[in-house]
Amino acid sequence: MNDKDLKICEIFNSVSGEGLRSGTPATFIRFSGCNMNCSYCDTKYHNEVLYTLDVNYIDLNKEITNKLKNRKFVIITGGEPYCQNHTELKKLIDWLLQNGTEFIEIETNGKYLDTFIELINKYHQDQKVCFSADFKTECQQDYEYTISSHLGYEKLNKNDCIKVVAKSVKDVEIARGLANRFTNTNVIVSPCYGVLSPTEIAEYIVKNNYQNLRMQVQLHKILWEANAREK
Repeated sequence: MNDKDLKICEIFNSVSGEGLRSGTPATFIRFSGCNMNCSYCDTKYHNEVLYTLDVNYIDLNKEITNKLKNRKFVIITGGEPYCQNHTELKKLIDWLLQNGTEFIEIETNGKYLDTFIELINKYHQDQKVCFSADFKTECQQDYEYTISSHLGYEKLNKNDCIKVVAKSVKDVEIARGLANRFTNTNVIVSPCYGVLSPTEIAEYIVKNNYQNLRMQVQLHKILWEANAREK
């Protein structure tokens, strides 16, 4: 292993649990490591490393190629994918799209969204890659985080989304503010599992006629245990 190797926590098949393609069968690549420490994180094990990958030799690693070749829909998640070596991450995206993947969704906490989009700008423009970018309400007072996220949000499109996990109706108002500002993309608000009722969010949105918000539950937490691995 060297510093440029991609560090992967797990690779598995499931269905997308959130975002615009919720319910769609997908292959997940969960990268190790994150630059944030959210209280409601449901993958506390993300620092574990199951595979280290030099993309230049990926075809020699039959275990990984068998898991990733000819997978039409791939979700790249974490942890935070952008914490990986950027050159190698771009190579992996290239490899996937050259080996049967038709569409890639990248789940990111949004802190480096601006430079993340620049990394794969052509694929984003060609609608081969989309972003599902979080807005962490716990970090809204962090000026640098907020500004860097907003720079990236401006580059999203209708194929992408901003996700807000709400712990209270105050967070729903934050989501509404994002939807009013970033009309270029979609804003999805989900209840924080076990903290806020989905019904409470739905009724609040309907009562206030917030037509530019999309409400969603995290499907994987309904289908399986809330913190189940490879789900």
